Amino acid sequence: MDKNRPKLNLNIIIPLVTLIIAAAIVAIIAIKEPGNLLNKIFISTTNITGITDTTIDKIKLEPKLVVLESEITVTSKRRSNKEWNIFGHQLNLGETVVEMRVPGNKIQYIIHTDKIDKNRITYNKKDNTLTIYIPKPEVDNEIIEVQSDPTKIEIRTSIGWGRFNSYSGKYLEKEIRKNLRKEVYKKAREKSLQNKANQSAIEIIKKLFEKALPKSQKPTLKIKFQN
Repeated sequence: MDKNRPKLNLNIIIPLVTLIIAAAIVAIIAIKEPGNLLNKIFISTTNITGITDTTIDKIKLEPKLVVLESEITVTSKRRSNKEWNIFGHQLNLGETVVEMRVPGNKIQYIIHTDKIDKNRITYNKKDNTLTIYIPKPEVDNEIIEVQSDPTKIEIRTSIGWGRFNSYSGKYLEKEIRKNLRKEVYKKAREKSLQNKANQSAIEIIKKLFEKALPKSQKPTLKIKFQN
């Protein structure tokens, strides 16, 4: 054995061989699938940022006090008759009837607080009575929520013997839907709801004024509606 031959340093050779083998494997992969190799080496990350810009076109400030909220059910019915004239003889094609029941319509009664006249608030010192005149509650025509969930709307249709549902039935259904808001408003103005709104308004106004009045010698409150 030649004592002068340099000794191999395994600490350097093993990592070097490993690096060469790895480079060879990469070269083989690059030849077979160069696209995949680039994708694996240069992994790209894409960040997508969405920006939503909203604007407020109009703000309406209206002094009003809600005194009653209610859900009402509207039932509407439409009928349609049709006849054909055949050589001077009338042929009745029958009557189509569509009835729609729509629950869950939301309305509210309000008082316009700017219509409460301070000159219509009177105090009688003799019997310690404070009388306040307020406007009658009315249906808030701007806040009428008509039921929009089709699964909650009931429809009954009866088609005349010579009629077609796609024409007569669907037409009547469309007419009912078109007038639903008017029907809800009409129902909301019925006397029973008006009376409930009146009573609720008196109670609410009383509570508001009682909080503002001094506790000592608190006057008796009387709430009346303006003519």
